Order: sequence, then C-alpha cells, then structure tokens
Amino acid sequence: MQETIPDGTREIDTIARQVTCRACGAMLAFVPGALILRCDHCGGTTPIDPRSDAVEEQDFLAAIAELDEASSTVAVVTYRCRGCGGATDVTSGTAATHCPYCGVHANIIGEPTRVLKPTAILPFALGRSRVESELRRWVESLWFAPGALRRELEKDRHLDGLYLPHWTFDARTTTAYEGWRGDHYTVTVGHGNNRRTETRTRWSPRAGSVRRNFDDVLVPASTSELVRLARRLGGWELARLVAYDERFVAGFLAESYTVDLRAGFEQAKLAMQPVIEGDIRLQIGGHVQRIDWRSTACEAVQFKYVLLPLWVGTFRFRGRSYRFLAHGVTGRISADRPWSVPKILLAVLGAIVAGGALALLATAAAAVR
Repeated sequence: MQETIPDGTREIDTIARQVTCRACGAMLAFVPGALILRCDHCGGTTPIDPRSDAVEEQDFLAAIAELDEASSTVAVVTYRCRGCGGATDVTSGTAATHCPYCGVHANIIGEPTRVLKPTAILPFALGRSRVESELRRWVESLWFAPGALRRELEKDRHLDGLYLPHWTFDARTTTAYEGWRGDHYTVTVGHGNNRRTETRTRWSPRAGSVRRNFDDVLVPASTSELVRLARRLGGWELARLVAYDERFVAGFLAESYTVDLRAGFEQAKLAMQPVIEGDIRLQIGGHVQRIDWRSTACEAVQFKYVLLPLWVGTFRFRGRSYRFLAHGVTGRISADRPWSVPKILLAVLGAIVAGGALALLATAAAAVR
C-alpha cells in the first residue's frame, strides 16, 4: 500500500502481514509489549513463542550474488487501489485483498518481484493508548503553539503502527593514507615595543594505514519523508533485536525497502568516513593534521535487514496536514508542528519592552551615581 499524505509528500510502499485466529478466522494483531496476538473479533489470544535462533549477520557479497534465490527472498506483487490510488505490496499467491486505507476490494494482477526477507525485528513495546498520551504531553510542552491545537488534534488525527526498514552493516576496514603532521612552536620576533611572540607550525610528511572494525552501522533503507523525522527520535537499542517473525508484524504495516542493499552499503561507507578520518588524525598526531589522500578497503562485510517500530500519524490543523512519529519503544515524539504567529510577536514585543526597561534603569542608575 502507498500512504498518501495530503500535503503532497512522497507516498510510502508498505506490506501488511495477516495472521488469522484459529477460533473464528478473523485477523489477529500483535499486542505491543507482550508476546501475544489478540483477536479483536472474539477476544481470544494466541501466545508467540519467540524463535530461539540468534540474529545472524548475512554475508554481503553472497547476498548480492544470490538475491534472486528463493531461500533469501520473498515474492511480492504490487497493486494500485482504484479507490484511493494507493499501492500495496502483498505476498505472492494472494488473489484478492482490500485497501487498508479506503476498504476498496481489489483483484491482484501483476508479476511477482523478489525482495530480501527481513533478518531481524525490534517489536513494538508501546501500544496506541500510551502513544496518544505521549502525544498529548508533547502538545502541552510546545512553546508558541496555537491555543486550539490540542482541541483540533483530538478530533482529527490518524495513527498507525509501521515498521521502518533499515540495514545494519559490519565491516573490517583498512585505510592507507598520506598527509602531513603540524607541530606548533613559538618564536619571538621584533624589537623594543614591537617585540612579540608568534605561533608557527612545522609540517612533516606522514604516511601509513589504520584499521577499524565497524559493528551495526545503521542505515535507513527508505527514501520516504519518515526518515527525516525518525532521525530526531534518538537511538535504537539494536541489542534488543530478535530474529524476524512475521507474527510481530500482524496488525501493523511494514514499509518495503526502497534503498537496495548495494546503495545501503554505499551510505554505510559514507557514515564510516568521519570515524576513519578521526583514526588517521590520531595516528598522525601533532597539533594539526592535513590528509591529502586516503583509500579504504572493506573486508568481511556482513549485514542485517531489520525492521524498527514507529507509530506514524497525521493531524490536520487549519486546513493543513502535519505528520508526527512516535518511537515504538521509548514513545519519544518527532513531528512537524504549527506555530502561533501572535504568540511569537507578543514574545518578541515583550523582549523589546523588557530590554528597553532595563536600559532605562541602567541609565537612571548611572545618573544617580
């Protein structure tokens, strides 16, 4: 499915997983923070017995070579809803479904394509009610927000649980470099009243190599607008990842990756560069360093395709749509927000008045002295 945001931002390809209740056949949904699936129709619960196998890194070169093999991929078909225009990815073999956003029934027509299966997942820890409470607290904490924002938010809000795709990469790097080491020293120059001390730099050539083992370099596997907001949410406890089990996605959405494995690794290498540069500068030593050339070789590259939990919502205020995210584990909020121009103007005016009053008091105090 593609979620269309009213303000014209990019649509999002998502996959919805369905697990049926053994008692009544209705859809089950994962309960955040608990290892159970719950049926909203009959109220029955089904425990999730987590997979005991550890989350394993995948070999990068082998995955690139074997991307088309069924053992490492899953077939999906994409269809476009005639009702709302959204596009949905569904598992191969599904003949018909309905659009989760507008409910229009659709027959599936199209050739399946193969995508990598997720390696690991960080299950939701917080449910919808907790996230809504965090959202209310966030609104109350906003400075210069319109007074009607909370009231409007309560009556015109949409919220969904979504897993955002990421890559993690491990690599052993060796970087050869050439550069210069700068050591500061002081000299005394001039005579008489013009005598002074100057700091100068003595440069000497340096060349060598540095090695670094990188672990779990996290790279978004999405190009959607969600990535911008998700970066503000803080870190993810990747040590809590568990082996991927589609039951954790039941009742939620999972965005398909749009940054492929090769492109993801290129982004990871860019993220590694500042760390490698720091290692080079530390090895060169001195007070300042200059790096003229460097070349990095990566070995033993491994990866994981992971799904990280977000509560994704939109709300409308005065005719405009705003998007917000909530961290699926910590509840932290990241959002676009409206501003109250009158409140900002009053604050500026108040600051000007206060500054003027302080200036008058200072002038009066100086006159008394």
